[in-house]
Amino acid sequence: MTTLTLLQEAMTDLLTAQGIPSMTAFPKEDRVRWTQPLAVVGVKEVAVTSAAFGDCLGDNAQGEILGQQARVTFRLTLYSPPETGEEGCRQLLDRTAGALFRGSPGGLRLEQWVMGETSFDQTRGMFRADLTATYHGMLAAVVTGETFFLDFAVKGGLTI
Repeated sequence: MTTLTLLQEAMTDLLTAQGIPSMTAFPKEDRVRWTQPLAVVGVKEVAVTSAAFGDCLGDNAQGEILGQQARVTFRLTLYSPPETGEEGCRQLLDRTAGALFRGSPGGLRLEQWVMGETSFDQTRGMFRADLTATYHGMLAAVVTGETFFLDFAVKGGLTI
């Protein structure tokens, strides 16, 4: 599974656990005509930067600890059927914003979220609102003697 897929699934799991029907943005062939409110989750941007000189955070009993800072911006496209009107879309937006404050996808921490305007999406035949949510976290891995790390783990969460 790819890193972007893991991130999308972590956000989808968070929203679903908070009672918001959601799915990942890809694969597109799985899309059907929705009859209920739905959040479609995509990853807009990932930025990974050094956390320390040479990414070395120190040592522990298992070996050298390496770390990097990660910032992930999710794009959430919220859809609501026309029967609920624009108000239904705004209610979904409000519920989704609340879920972002109450939970964390894969150990990342909420930095900011920005909501867009609600509008009617002619292509889907549904009301739509866009929301971006930016999270940050620390990626850490341990290098031991003769072996090298294979994965980075978000402190307290997801392994990528």
